[in-house]
Amino acid sequence: MSLLDVSGLSCRFGSQTALSDISFQVDKGEIIGVIGSSGAGKSTLLRCLCALERPTEGQILLEGADLTQLTERELVAARRKVGLVFQHFNLLNSRSVAANIALPLEIAGWAGGRITERVEELLTLVGLESHGYKRPSQLSGGQKQRVGIARAIANSPSLLLCDEATSALDPHTTTSILDLLVDINRSLGLTIILITHEMEVVRRFAHRVLVLDHGALIENGSMATLMRDSRGDPRLERLLADTRPSLPDTLRSQLSTVPLPDGLTLVRVVLGPQAAKTPFLSVLTRRFDQAITLIQGGTLACGSELLTDMILGFSEPLSEPLISFLEQETHVTEVLGYVPADH
Repeated sequence: MSLLDVSGLSCRFGSQTALSDISFQVDKGEIIGVIGSSGAGKSTLLRCLCALERPTEGQILLEGADLTQLTERELVAARRKVGLVFQHFNLLNSRSVAANIALPLEIAGWAGGRITERVEELLTLVGLESHGYKRPSQLSGGQKQRVGIARAIANSPSLLLCDEATSALDPHTTTSILDLLVDINRSLGLTIILITHEMEVVRRFAHRVLVLDHGALIENGSMATLMRDSRGDPRLERLLADTRPSLPDTLRSQLSTVPLPDGLTLVRVVLGPQAAKTPFLSVLTRRFDQAITLIQGGTLACGSELLTDMILGFSEPLSEPLISFLEQETHVTEVLGYVPADH
């Protein structure tokens, strides 16, 4: 049985549809990224998953219990199985770091000695063992988010929901928080759903990606698959634009749709996990006896998979044997156009 099973989920506010017939499953220990542009339905989905919003239709089975059918009293217990990490931390400045982490344990009725022991354990887990006495105002943004994570997992939830958890952080701090979440996922087996608009975060972090658009689920798969197979869908191309190699402005301004004498043929190629480990450019150069320039791109980690996405400059027009080789060895071959060789 999956940890989370969402089936036929719809949510409407008056005449406005926020979610429409959403269905997906999440296995224990998975890290799922939920992405979409503003207004796609991400926040509504999160509120439904943590039982803060009752959907109009559908089921949300968390460890077999349907959150949509529970009474308010039953929901109090069910919500303890779901931890929440927020974009703006939501810490209480009147409490110390340790007391912020202790709050959900106090609400759950833990004894004082157990709370102290658990808080110390959590402070060590998130790397703040010497900060328990401080106030949130004395912490950096990254440290505040570590407190938020410790508080969210204090009751040992089955599911951790992260709502734009890194959006307020700089890139270096974002990396450290993502590394912490990965460590928690691996050490505790905690299932994590990260709702974000940051494609780079999803690319590095998620085992699987759910893409929402105007309340509908339009993709459900690995990030590598999404990047390989999304050409031609403008909704996906807009989301993925920042994660793909793009032509420098100087080349884009010179791009021609017809071959140029002594010019370069620009081609985007995408290789799968196995081909990404091979000397692809060396093979091309030797087999077809021409100079090949790497214009942009390279090999990326997409969750646990490797993906190579490159824009190459070929010194000669593509021959039929070369086109045949590229079509056979790559997932995507796309001729972008032609530029002068002295670009």
